Amino acid sequence: MFETGAASTIVAGWPITGHGLSVPDGHIAARLRRPRRNGATHLELEPIAFMATLAALTSAPTCARGAGRATGSRAPDGAPEYARRPARQNTRAVRRVEPGVLPKPRPARPRLGASTPRRLAYRTLVTLGLLLLVGGAALAGARLWVLRSARIYRELDAVPRGEVAIVPGALVWPDGTPSAALEDRLAAALDLYRAGKVRRVLVSGDHARVGYDEPNAMRAWLVSRGVPSEDVFMDHAGLRTLDTMQRAARVFGVRDAVVCTQGFHLPRALYLARAAGFPAVGYAADRRVYANADRDARRELLATALTLIDTWSGRGPRFLGPQVPIQGDSSASHDAWTPGLVVR
Repeated sequence: MFETGAASTIVAGWPITGHGLSVPDGHIAARLRRPRRNGATHLELEPIAFMATLAALTSAPTCARGAGRATGSRAPDGAPEYARRPARQNTRAVRRVEPGVLPKPRPARPRLGASTPRRLAYRTLVTLGLLLLVGGAALAGARLWVLRSARIYRELDAVPRGEVAIVPGALVWPDGTPSAALEDRLAAALDLYRAGKVRRVLVSGDHARVGYDEPNAMRAWLVSRGVPSEDVFMDHAGLRTLDTMQRAARVFGVRDAVVCTQGFHLPRALYLARAAGFPAVGYAADRRVYANADRDARRELLATALTLIDTWSGRGPRFLGPQVPIQGDSSASHDAWTPGLVVR
């Protein structure tokens, strides 16, 4: 006896004649019985027919399962589960390689998110634009923060009285002549002193090296125009506006002041005076059109941002030194370069 999983395969579709098997009529006697419970069909063959059928089956290159999948025929309802599953198809493209010939390399695919030169340039421009936008907003915000409470006067009669006029330093020429901006600052302090708005003048500038002396040049300019020498105090370590205001409070003991400088510089100077601990107002010293006005205005934006960083970080002056009260004798602020005076 021989059992198979599909009777229709043997009767109609079994590949016996397709593999060159020829059996004379009458040599095969088969009778199909009813299917068993498991769905298989019981097939009885006579001995000769059985041997011929077995030879045909064993010589076939495919079995019933493979033939059914290769031809795409649908398995009967009674077939096992594996016979009803569709065949897996190979969707990969096969590359044929000739003997002795190296295959051509495939072009490399660009990685996901890889940067091309054009994309990199675009990203760089966008980043720079954002940085400029954020930086400009930060500088503008710093300027507005400094300007929020600055009291600046441009008319002499409107300036309130104060204890001292503070003149921040600026460029001095090699012959000791003040530059145009510094001369206007000194002229504003002179007007305040003559009008009785202040009783002392504190000139603060850079005298950190031999051969360059801003304080003595400023003092000489005021004394030559009638300000008594005992009313002019010199600060030789006013290297920055921050140093000038910090030393005015901590070395000279200034309690209130009128700051004489150009309008673009006044908001930052007054902010630093308040940060040093004494109230101050500003008297604008703009008396002409300056050649470097645009450059000074741009520089002031950056200096304002640095000023906020310095004050918030608690930075102090570079040099301090002994106390020289502004209410006392001004000769304590003289040095060896002060003409006609004895150093104490």
